[in-house]
Amino acid sequence: MPDENNQFTDNCLNFSEEFIIYTLDKNRRLLRHGHHITNFDFGKMDKHIFNKIGNLEPNGGYYYFPYGYLFRWPGIDQLNSFGFRINIDLQTIKNRKSNQKIIAVFGGSAVFSIYCLNDEMFCYRLEKKINDYLNENNIPLTYTVLNFGMCSHVVINELLTYTLFCQELQPDYIIAHDGTNDFFCGMISDPYLLNEHNLTYQHEMEDWSHLLHKTEHISKTQTNIPFEVNNLTMNCIKAYVERKLQFQTTAELQGSTFIWGLQPLVYSKQSMSIEEIMYFEDIKTLKDPYLHQRKQIQFLYDYFENNVNLPDRVTLLNFNKYFKRYDENLTLFQDFVHTNPMGDEIISQYYFNFFKNNYLRSDIKNI
Repeated sequence: MPDENNQFTDNCLNFSEEFIIYTLDKNRRLLRHGHHITNFDFGKMDKHIFNKIGNLEPNGGYYYFPYGYLFRWPGIDQLNSFGFRINIDLQTIKNRKSNQKIIAVFGGSAVFSIYCLNDEMFCYRLEKKINDYLNENNIPLTYTVLNFGMCSHVVINELLTYTLFCQELQPDYIIAHDGTNDFFCGMISDPYLLNEHNLTYQHEMEDWSHLLHKTEHISKTQTNIPFEVNNLTMNCIKAYVERKLQFQTTAELQGSTFIWGLQPLVYSKQSMSIEEIMYFEDIKTLKDPYLHQRKQIQFLYDYFENNVNLPDRVTLLNFNKYFKRYDENLTLFQDFVHTNPMGDEIISQYYFNFFKNNYLRSDIKNI
């Protein structure tokens, strides 16, 4: 208690000192309570100007970058100065030895593994599985898996990311694990841009243009919530396939082996668990802008599987198909599209088996 002079004694807690309060959110991020993000929360704040003047909300989020956008997700470790879950200096592996192989993984928040800690995300699990296998067999090879996933990325964003941050590394393998964002955004994008130019984009880009140019009086492509479907299924898929083939061609010209991954949805399973069903019960009371797209997305997946003939040079791992073997006895999704740690573990196992059966043997022979 305070003494007679209203001063705290040595045995009392001095509340005049500044306290730091942390919260643990549903993503298991440890967040510092405060007015804005600082170097304390994201140690790369001063690395470049767009980190300094970008979104300073304590929970992070999207912010402007000259080549699209960046996404800051504080409260987890291993983020580089551009927000990717990469904890090494990329320049150190640019001139690597021949026995070090690089796998670069691209995609949206499902690749970022937004509900997983660092040692749970499928990129990390894949790297560990491969290196454990090599070590157990005394094979002098090392694989590094780089996670270039970023929330809301469509294939065009992946291609930009590859060009800006990865191309000079000349990765041995590239995995593009995606599908959902291109299908979702394709359904609601400007019809001219999608149908005539295979251009898919996040609808928030129209909001940003409104704010930047003060043109709120001009209607956006989507004027109501829930959003309406603007484009035909076949055109959404065509844009996705054409842009992914463009990404593949660009990567192969640099000597990389390119792998298509079609990411799974909760609808990919035979049946949902109670926990997965509860997610849909929770969002019934919310204004879901993607309500129509959620109802139609599985149709796009089925159409892609049953009606699209990909070129022979495409190597496809169809996780929508693989996840059909799982039912209500396993909870693999935290929400509609994002896997939990167990789901990420399953994804990593499929990729590991594929690499072991197709690429590790030839890499071992060429040591």
